[in-house]
Amino acid sequence: MHLICATPDGRVVPTYVPDTATFAKVKENVAEAMHIPASKITLAYKGDNQIPDDVKLVDQGVANEDMILVLVEGQHALQPAGQVQAGQAAPAQQAATPMPAGGPPAQAIRTADGQFKIPGEAARELARQRMQMIQQNFEQAMEESPEAFASVYMLYIDVEINGHPVKAFVDSGAQTTVMSRECAERTGLIQLCDPRFAGIAQGVGTARILGRVHLAPMKIGEQFYNCSYSIMDSAQKVELLIGLDMLKKHHCNINLESDQLEIGTTGQKIKFLGESDLPEHAKLSAAAVHSLRIISNHILMPAFDI
Repeated sequence: MHLICATPDGRVVPTYVPDTATFAKVKENVAEAMHIPASKITLAYKGDNQIPDDVKLVDQGVANEDMILVLVEGQHALQPAGQVQAGQAAPAQQAATPMPAGGPPAQAIRTADGQFKIPGEAARELARQRMQMIQQNFEQAMEESPEAFASVYMLYIDVEINGHPVKAFVDSGAQTTVMSRECAERTGLIQLCDPRFAGIAQGVGTARILGRVHLAPMKIGEQFYNCSYSIMDSAQKVELLIGLDMLKKHHCNINLESDQLEIGTTGQKIKFLGESDLPEHAKLSAAAVHSLRIISNHILMPAFDI
């Protein structure tokens, strides 16, 4: 089911969970989207903010497109004028919830017993208006910058190591040149791997470095280039990654206009591989752009596949 999760300050997090999901799953999705720990989030539905995390949504009567209030620890709900309790000092200023022009402010009202009242139609209208804005932004991007939705292919070149053909990924964002264990075994370089240089590589995730091959020639085009390789024990499918150490050493220029790698020390110009020559895992598609579907009132929202 699709749910509209909203904070008292007007932030909306549309989310999708299976019909059998619990409130804990909703909290997990919201925490990931807002980049905060789930432990700091309290969910409220129809005025009840004491619902245990292990309760299923359907058992609480939650239906498709319902709104759930998200209360974040340290962020207090707004208390409109006239709701100040006896013994409390009146707030210096009532803050209005920002939202598109033409809609009512969405507020969470703290009741006398400390519960929170769901702002119902006001928050739902805010969510729908925001989704309209998102859809307008999407349509504008499709019209003015359609290339942003095209498939993007990584930069690979053909090389040889010990007479074995290898498709090498050119990555100026990598500090060192890296070879997978499988590639090292296939090319025979695993015998030269120095375990004294073992360690952990950290970046997007972590991987174990088995050691280092200090020197072995790599044939690019018609020339040989001496190179050192960190041998990585990883589930990554990239066999060989040419990093910044190699690119700087040989004064390489990644020319995207001519679609080639220009090697300054030898003057070689190596064409990057075309789509048909790339390994399957190197094809980064635009699948991250979710398909859209109409859910109600002609408002388009993302449709996520589970």
